[in-house]
Parts: sequence; C-alpha cells; structure tokens
Amino acid sequence: MRWSLLFAALGVLAAFLLLVVLGAQVLVIGPLPELRIGIVVGLGTLGLSASLLGRLAGRIVYLSGNNILLNLLIGVALALFCVIISATAGSVVGVLLVVAKQPSFARSNPLKDAGGLSLLILFYGGAPAALLGFLYGVLVKVTLDRKLKRKAAA
Repeated sequence: MRWSLLFAALGVLAAFLLLVVLGAQVLVIGPLPELRIGIVVGLGTLGLSASLLGRLAGRIVYLSGNNILLNLLIGVALALFCVIISATAGSVVGVLLVVAKQPSFARSNPLKDAGGLSLLILFYGGAPAALLGFLYGVLVKVTLDRKLKRKAAA
C-alpha cells in the first residue's frame, strides 16, 4: 500500500509536469474554481483508490508467490485503474459544478463533457501511470524478496 501511495503522488507530479511541458498548466490553475474542486476530488479519489487497490494488489502478490510477471501486470493494472477512477470522479464533479454555476455552459451535454475530459486525462496520464505501475511491480518484487531473505536468515 505504501508503494501505491508513493507512486500515486509521483503520478500527480508527472501529470503536472506534463501539463507544464505542454503549456496547459492553466487547466489546473485557471480561472474556474469549480474545476479546481473537481481536481481536489480527483486527487482525493486517487489517494483513496491507490490505498484500497494497493492493499488488494498486495494480497494478490502475496497469494501468487511474488512472481515478477504477475507483479508487473498487477502494478500496471493498479495504476491504470486508479487513474480511470480518479479521472472519472474528478471530471464528473468538476463539469457538474461548472454547469450548476454557469447556465450558459449547460447547452452542452455535461456527461459528454465529463467523458471527454476523462478521456483527455487518460490519454495524457495513461503512459506515465503505466510506467509507474511497471516500476511499482519491480519494487514490490525487490522489497518482498529482501523481506523473505531476512526472514529466512533469522
């Protein structure tokens, strides 16, 4: 669970740096406070999903015998699921708050807007998440191997 929370935080940092490189950081610090609330909800959901799914992933790794290929698959799946859950939650909340505060925005379809925003987040966040999930799988393997060696030596 610790590794998943650490990599969730690294994923947020990587996403922000990607926005800075693309010159789109105005999306995070822009003029719409409703979108900032959506970002906070997304980040909270990311932390919660990383901790809950990280604990589940730890159980699966433990029961599977610490197989490196399975660890890598679990790590990437964990990262992508966390990004999907948080992107959806943050986008839906942000778009619904914008629609509630700005009726002129309501002419568009809020669910379509939330879906489009979620897909945009997944498009730019999917590759860093998969890479961090891969690294997560490697570090879980190394950490568990060290703990098992220490336990066997004692």
